[in-house]
Amino acid sequence: MTDYNVMLDVGSTDPEKFDLEPFTPYGAVLVTTPARTRELVLTIPGKDISQAITTALAVFAAALHYEPYVVRAMSTAAYDAGVDLPPSPESVSVGEAAGRLGVTPSAVRQRLSAGRFPGERVGRDWQVPDGAVRATAQDTRIRWDQQPDGSFVGESPVGRYSVVRKGGGWVTRYPPGLGLLESGYDYTSEDAKAIAESDAVRRAQRQEP
Repeated sequence: MTDYNVMLDVGSTDPEKFDLEPFTPYGAVLVTTPARTRELVLTIPGKDISQAITTALAVFAAALHYEPYVVRAMSTAAYDAGVDLPPSPESVSVGEAAGRLGVTPSAVRQRLSAGRFPGERVGRDWQVPDGAVRATAQDTRIRWDQQPDGSFVGESPVGRYSVVRKGGGWVTRYPPGLGLLESGYDYTSEDAKAIAESDAVRRAQRQEP
């Protein structure tokens, strides 16, 4: 039997809230990856690396009831000697990218699969360069100006949005030619702006005018 270190990515888990107790028989530690996610490192004995990974996944699933985002493994001797897998550029998960861009994870994956957004396939999912997320968020951000009547007008790469009072709340009005006139009736002004910003991001990523 050989000892292996199996590294299981648990996403952006708060290390102070992560319970290591179920994993203490395996010398568990929680570390931060270059992509700023958390990685659970377990020392697992096995006849080969495949058996060690299978055991680690079973232990992980029994304790947490979900699958890790990424799995890596190497012999404990190599791990202790400081050998590591090639580092990836600073990146974020699909879920984090989607949250920061105001779109769904499915929308991000579609753009990645189509080659319209940079990313790297890692295990069953993608990692997205943090710089690309920041650049896209900056490019699609709406710059709001408050008007004398209290409404807001915002320019974006896909056109001009406005947020105006209507009845007892606020509505979002869309740029001409997009197929929508307005949405909402009881939003706060901030909610209505957020609707506009999410719509602008989606349309910009679809490369629609």
